[in-house]
Amino acid sequence: VFDGSCEGFDLTQGLLPDQGVPATDFNGRVRVEHFAAAGSYLFDAELDSATVSGYRTMETTVRGAWTPVAGLQLDEWTMVRPGYTAEVTGTLSPSQETDMIFRAYGDDLSYFWNYVSVPTIDAAVSVSGRIVGPVDDLQINLNGEVRDAGFLFAAVDSGRVQAEVRGVGGADPRAMVALTGKRLTLVSRTFSEPHLRLDVAGGVTHIRDVSFARGDTTFTADLDVVPVGEDSLEIAVHHAAIIHPGEAWRLTRPARFQ
Repeated sequence: VFDGSCEGFDLTQGLLPDQGVPATDFNGRVRVEHFAAAGSYLFDAELDSATVSGYRTMETTVRGAWTPVAGLQLDEWTMVRPGYTAEVTGTLSPSQETDMIFRAYGDDLSYFWNYVSVPTIDAAVSVSGRIVGPVDDLQINLNGEVRDAGFLFAAVDSGRVQAEVRGVGGADPRAMVALTGKRLTLVSRTFSEPHLRLDVAGGVTHIRDVSFARGDTTFTADLDVVPVGEDSLEIAVHHAAIIHPGEAWRLTRPARFQ
C-alpha cells in the first residue's frame, strides 16, 4: 500500500504496469493498494493539480481500479479548472481503448477547446458526452446548452450545441460543431433563429449552413476562415443570400477579404 503525499507522481513509472494506463503527473494525496494474487490495484486520490495524457487540471478527485484483464476503471474523476468543472467515469482497456462518459459545466471552456484543436467558442455551457477510441485517436461527442456564446464577430444569447471531434491525440484532429440559438447579435444588430455548423480541419474553419432571420427576411451563407499570422484572418465567402418574400439577393461569385 502506498498512502501519502506526492509530487510529479506518474502511475506508469514502476507502480502500475504501463499497459493501458496513461502518463500522469499527480500532486497531492494518493493512496494505491496492490493485490498481488490478482495483480490488481485500487487507487484513490485528492489532488491539488493533475495532468493525464497532457490534460492539466487543478483540484482533482480520482477513484478507480486497474486489473490485468479489464485495464483501467474510473469510478470517479472530478476535475476543476478556472472557468469550469468536469466529471468523468469509464474505462481504458489494456489495449488502450477508451470508453468514457463525461459532464462539463462552467463559463470558460477555452482550455478544453484548445486541447481538442477546436476554435474557442466563448460561452457558458452545460454539456455531456462520450469519449471512445484508442488514446492516440479519440472521438469525442458532446451536446448540451450554451449561454452568451461568442465566436468571431457574432454572439448568441442562448441555445444548444452539438460537437463531434475525431483524431484527438493525433496529428490531425477534425471537428464538427453545430450551434442553434434564440437570438443573434451581429455588428450591433439583432437577428432571430441563428444556426451554424463549424467544420474544422487543417487549421481552416469552414462555417457551413449559416442562417438567421430578421422579420420575414432570411440570411444564409457558407464561408471559410483561415488564420493569417497571429492577429489576422482571411475570410472566403462561397455563398451568401438575402431572401425576402417575393425576391432574393445572391452573391454572384465567391469573395475574399481580410
